[in-house]
Amino acid sequence: MLLDKEQMKKHLPKRILFLLRKFKYYLKKSYFLSYRYFNQPNSNFLAIGESYAHWPRPYWTLLDINDSDINLNLETLDYEIKIDRVKNVYSSHCLEHLSQDASSYLFKKIFNVLDTDGVLRIETPDVSKMINDYRNKVKKDYVITVQEDNNKLLVEGLGFDSIYGEYHIAFLGLISCYKQNIQIPVIASKETLEEKLESLSIDEFCDWAISLQSKDELSTHGHINFWYYEKFVKELGKAGFSNINLCKSGETRNNFDLSLERPHRADYSLIIEATK
Repeated sequence: MLLDKEQMKKHLPKRILFLLRKFKYYLKKSYFLSYRYFNQPNSNFLAIGESYAHWPRPYWTLLDINDSDINLNLETLDYEIKIDRVKNVYSSHCLEHLSQDASSYLFKKIFNVLDTDGVLRIETPDVSKMINDYRNKVKKDYVITVQEDNNKLLVEGLGFDSIYGEYHIAFLGLISCYKQNIQIPVIASKETLEEKLESLSIDEFCDWAISLQSKDELSTHGHINFWYYEKFVKELGKAGFSNINLCKSGETRNNFDLSLERPHRADYSLIIEATK
């Protein structure tokens, strides 16, 4: 009987899994560096929030705060993206780490550099989906996975209080968290969280969750913003985009290059494509 990927992980010794991951990493790195040695990244493809850290597909032009082809602090609101006629712009799980002002400014800059038939594809956590799942008392694997990680890394590994390993904190941390090498969820009692969910709109609830971070915590740029479909329609429309559509992981409505897409967060992601 053939084993699936998860079963294989359980049966293989940890040392072998570690060596396989290392081999895969160095293979990707070698391919990336070899390609970049002989070629330049293609300005038709711009990936925002991507750096050399994971050695992505080498023909993409990478933009991030450092270790990228274009190094920019996207919170400065006075930059220009110095390429043009871009065909595909990609951003995955980046916008929730940017303030609203920074996101709005970025949308305008992206619109400016896109070619007339260019496409923007964005993936973020879908707060509408996550909130509806929690309100409907549906325990989801994507939250359980975060809960297990919090237990292992924070409670068992670093000695945090046991509340950090609870399900409602894993859910809350997907909306609001800060960074100290790893992402740390904000804390509220289950009763307070559920009272807020009952009485507040999506925007009000997410604003409340993010307000639980201190000024210093907000400055680490964990999850400090939130997105759902209607908000994207509004904000992208302001920047001039049209044909703002929902997509599924692995599918495109506009012949978008999906080579950078990572499906492991598809269960709770919102994926949007918009055209100029």
